[in-house]
Amino acid sequence: MLALYATPAGRTRAVGIWGAVAGVGSLIGVFLGGTLTELLGWQAVFVAPVPFGIAGAAIVWRSVQPVPGRPGRFDALGAITITLGISGLALGMVTASDAGWTAAGTVLGLAVTDPRPMAGTL
Repeated sequence: MLALYATPAGRTRAVGIWGAVAGVGSLIGVFLGGTLTELLGWQAVFVAPVPFGIAGAAIVWRSVQPVPGRPGRFDALGAITITLGISGLALGMVTASDAGWTAAGTVLGLAVTDPRPMAGTL
């Protein structure tokens, strides 16, 4: 998103608008989700987002201009490690509630999310 704006003022404005829309969207989503669940049952939350997603994709497809690509390569090792790290964190947190913090699945899951190798890049 920030690549679309050449000036710092434009980037600041874009991030501000994004933050405002995200906040309003969260508020409206919680309200409408609760209303929908109350009226149609909890199963409706699996069907209701589909038309909104299709409408959103159509709006983006028609209104967003393409951004020229930048040279680079796909970082397969980075993609694998971030996937393993997030999966390990989820596994460790979910396992901890049932098996405890010292269970093998919990410890193993949290061990692969060790932040120390990334400390220098933050």
